[in-house]
Amino acid sequence: MTADRVTRAAEFAALLRERRRAAALTQADLASRAGLAVRTVRDLERGRTTRPRRATAELLARALGLTGAGRAQLLAAARGGPFPLPADVTEADGVGGHEPAAPSGVPLPPPVPLVGREEELSRLTAAVVADHGAPVTLVGLAGVGKSALAVALGHRLVDRFPGGVAGVVIDEAGETADLLAAVSFVFGARDLAELAVRLAKRPALLLVDAVERDPVKVRAALARLPETIRVVGTGRAPLGLPNERVWPVPPLEVPPASATPDLAEVSRYPAVALFLERLARVRPEPLAADEVPRSEEH
Repeated sequence: MTADRVTRAAEFAALLRERRRAAALTQADLASRAGLAVRTVRDLERGRTTRPRRATAELLARALGLTGAGRAQLLAAARGGPFPLPADVTEADGVGGHEPAAPSGVPLPPPVPLVGREEELSRLTAAVVADHGAPVTLVGLAGVGKSALAVALGHRLVDRFPGGVAGVVIDEAGETADLLAAVSFVFGARDLAELAVRLAKRPALLLVDAVERDPVKVRAALARLPETIRVVGTGRAPLGLPNERVWPVPPLEVPPASATPDLAEVSRYPAVALFLERLARVRPEPLAADEVPRSEEH
């Protein structure tokens, strides 16, 4: 290992460790969120890995909730060069007239168990597969589960998109060019021109989270993407594109006010089932009968 590589590995290790601690996460927590082995995170923070894979760095940035400059900084440190990619792409990466390599892996966070959305996921999957070309935007209130539904969709459709399945998160910082650079990065390309070459014969799926943060930038970026990229967005409001398909994501069904205060009865409703599933993660003891509110308390 050269001195230069040792320095790069140490810089990335220090930055990753700093970001993880700032997010109040253990190495195990970060590994779980990113869908990586704990040993992978541990080796990265010890500087034992000189150059993390692109997909690994993207997963770590997403798991840490990094956007904008923070995300760009971590990705640049991982590659040891300027964001989005250094100038060391080989012929195997599609330079010099060779057939570009297909992106490896699925740079998405691992899917979380969906509660009460299974039928909706099946209908959404069929709609995305059947309605070729048109962007789909999942629209709903904050915290309703749009992102989880989109990630589950991406994992379900990975076999149908040989060009890869990847995602980006929108923030208010940056320009259209920054967003296009991020999209190119997650699909393993240096820039938009290389992305078009890579995906010329490989349909790909791009998930765009939080489109309401900068719809003008998103619309401008989507207009410049290769036609082989299918886009599924999430947001509190639609993008307003002429051919956009808006997919409402309503809140999960809750028990009616007339429901009996019986845990077995109310847990059949998706909103309650989700609450109990989340509660079980932090509290091993099940709810006692006197902890279930009576109908007049709803």
